[in-house]
Amino acid sequence: MTLVRFTVPGKPLPWQRARSSGSRRYTSPEQRAYQDAVRWAAIAAVPAKVRLACAKDAALWWRVAILVCVPDARVRDVDNCAKNVADSLNGIIWRDDSQIAKWHVCRVIDRGRPRVEVVAAACYEAPEAWTMEDLAAMVGA
Repeated sequence: MTLVRFTVPGKPLPWQRARSSGSRRYTSPEQRAYQDAVRWAAIAAVPAKVRLACAKDAALWWRVAILVCVPDARVRDVDNCAKNVADSLNGIIWRDDSQIAKWHVCRVIDRGRPRVEVVAAACYEAPEAWTMEDLAAMVGA
């Protein structure tokens, strides 16, 4: 089983719909910059050999735990923060985020160090065989 673990420093950014200007649609510069930061954090933490093998293997299933550490108590849609991270890792860690069979997302307040922590485990076994206890063991909960 391949285990991927990395941290994206800075304020988490929720996924945003593509914006439009007339008939043209585009991703906001803020979202593009955040997705690049997520990609670079993963690239720095995971050896190229592992990234290439995982990103090409459509048979892999992933169990993912994402800790979203926000700087204040404002209401945020934490699943959109996780979606932004998952989409950013397409072609970097997994071929497509549709390979995520289970994920656990948690939001905490950390005023001094906002960030996103990601732990992902690649498996060939059928997702139906996994339990919440398996996931808890994976993330050390």
